[in-house]
Amino acid sequence: MATPRDGIGRSFLLGAGFFGAYLLLDWVSFIHPMQEYSITPWNPQPALAIALLMKRGQRTLPLVFLAIASGTWILREGHGGVIPALMVSSALTLGYAAIASALCARGGIQLSLPRASDVLRLVAIVGVGRS
Repeated sequence: MATPRDGIGRSFLLGAGFFGAYLLLDWVSFIHPMQEYSITPWNPQPALAIALLMKRGQRTLPLVFLAIASGTWILREGHGGVIPALMVSSALTLGYAAIASALCARGGIQLSLPRASDVLRLVAIVGVGRS
């Protein structure tokens, strides 16, 4: 029989796995950054954050923020200082949350993308959200 403690353990493992995967993806994809902005042409970690927010909801916002802020500070050496790093991390977290909310609104999409309408909705919302 499952106990509440089992749920906490699973949540902790999910959180630790997300955090580690986010930082690993951020590190692996941090190639050929544009010097002035420290951005790269390929960054899969936002998709991971949006998927977590879609699956587990807004309660994971602190974890997403922590992963983004840690990646900014550790991998980009706090590009611009503490305050700008925290501001960028906050903006990205809220942007990813908005994208996840839009994808889940009015019936939402299925993460497996079984329908063409799910794919089109994903492309449209992420396209608007990333611009």
